[in-house]
Amino acid sequence: TTPTVEGNDVYVMSGRGKVSCFDRRKGRKKWSFDGAKKFKLPKFPRWGLSESVLLVGDKVICTPGAPNATMAALNKKTGRVVWATKSLSEESSYCSPLLVEHKGKKMIVTQAADSVVAVDPKSGKVLWKDSYSDYLGKHRAINVNTPLFADGSIYATSGYGDGGAMLALSA
Repeated sequence: TTPTVEGNDVYVMSGRGKVSCFDRRKGRKKWSFDGAKKFKLPKFPRWGLSESVLLVGDKVICTPGAPNATMAALNKKTGRVVWATKSLSEESSYCSPLLVEHKGKKMIVTQAADSVVAVDPKSGKVLWKDSYSDYLGKHRAINVNTPLFADGSIYATSGYGDGGAMLALSA
């Protein structure tokens, strides 16, 4: 993963699901959160967890990919859980989330193992989900590319010849 830096703080997620915040100048750990343990991740994806966490306001957004916690928000200063996507139970797929604003509405967009999904950054409520099986007819667990947003559309793509999809966002 690539660390996410803001001011004097460095945030990173390990391959085993630990999200940590470090003091950039002193090199000391400020806090650490074990998402795999907290959310009872039943198994790690083939290559562990790999994403660059996203900072949104006072939250650190990560994708543990656990039952009832595909995505989670942690308090940026303490590492405590703010919300988890209880209604979404998909495995992580190595994708770093993206903050999108469309028609005045902010959403966090990412790829999970079975879909492209958008979540409300304040509450963790799933705003929409588009399943890969609708157009690929199969499970796509390796979706490392952060979706792209332009002109009201989301483009999500994967490797291994699976192609991609352009999704037009509604108001």
